[in-house]
Amino acid sequence: MRVLTAILIGFTISTTANATYVSSLEGDSLVRFELARVVRLQPIQETKTYNVTRTSCTMVEDLSGALAQQSSGAPTGTSPSRMVQRCIPYADREYKQFITGYDVTFEYLGQIRTVRMNHDPGTAVRVKAVTNIYVME
Repeated sequence: MRVLTAILIGFTISTTANATYVSSLEGDSLVRFELARVVRLQPIQETKTYNVTRTSCTMVEDLSGALAQQSSGAPTGTSPSRMVQRCIPYADREYKQFITGYDVTFEYLGQIRTVRMNHDPGTAVRVKAVTNIYVME
C-alpha cells in the first residue's frame, strides 16, 4: 500500500493510494477566503466641470417716470421714482467631486498590501487564498 502525502500550508494530509482523491502532476488548487484587516482607506475623487447659466439681479431706481414728468412740464419738486429689478444672465462653471473608488491598504499574513476597489470595504477585506497541493509519493 502506497501512502500519498499532500502539503497544505504547514499541515500534512495523508491518504491511501486507493482513495478517491486524484491529483495531477501540476498539483490541485485549494481555494478559501479569509478576512484581512484594513489599515488605511483612501478615497479616489474625480472632479467634473459643468457649464451653468446663472442670473445676477440687482434693484435699481427707475428714472423713466421722472424723465416723463420733466418732458410734460409738470412740477419737479419731488419726482416719484420706483425701484425695479434688473437681471443679467451670465455663464459660470460649477465643480462637483465624485468618489470613483478607494485605495485600500490591508494587512495579510504579516504583509501590507494595497488594492484598488470600487466600493468601501469597511474594516476588513475578503482575501482569496489559493494553495497548491502537491502530491508526493
